[in-house]
Amino acid sequence: MGITSSTATIKSGGSTQTIFGNFNIQLLFYILMVILVEFAVISFAMSANKYIVMAIFIPLSLFIFLVYGQRWFGPDGPYSHKDVQWPPAMNTCPDFLTAYTFPKDGSIPAIKGCVDAIGVSRNSAFLKLPSSGTPRAHPTGTITADAANTMSTSDFFPIQIAGETPTHLCNRLQTAGLTWEGIYDGENCYSAGSIISGGGAAQAAICR
Repeated sequence: MGITSSTATIKSGGSTQTIFGNFNIQLLFYILMVILVEFAVISFAMSANKYIVMAIFIPLSLFIFLVYGQRWFGPDGPYSHKDVQWPPAMNTCPDFLTAYTFPKDGSIPAIKGCVDAIGVSRNSAFLKLPSSGTPRAHPTGTITADAANTMSTSDFFPIQIAGETPTHLCNRLQTAGLTWEGIYDGENCYSAGSIISGGGAAQAAICR
């Protein structure tokens, strides 16, 4: 099931139901907010006899709302008509990390993971990405759960590890000093609403 949030179009199976046609719902909320702000300021200015303030605020604020309206809702704006998945998917990477994929290399499949471009590890165990933009830890083959555990102290955090359990993923996050919304908050690990015990030791990884 998917929903186009900006046009209120719900897609379920092979059928599509349009609630508000092709109108941008987020733009409607923006326009209503502008009207509410202008009405509030005009009411206050008139009740307080501050006509000069009203004369200055109204044209200036309308100009600002117009500029940002075009920037946000224009053809290339972040709130233009775009399809998004609903409900939203979990973050691809741990908090504040950036997705990075090693491309397929011969018989070695593409390896997906995450890197830290700003330095967020709480215990400095997970290294910041070097200025070259390429992780130092370069897997040479399919990453196992054991290998992924050791890589938690390098500069490449592998994801989508076959057979990895929520507990093991929490262990890796704890070792790396990272957090991941909905999985590990820095103190507790969560899985389907349950608290999972943390801890774990690093083991050997296959990297060059």
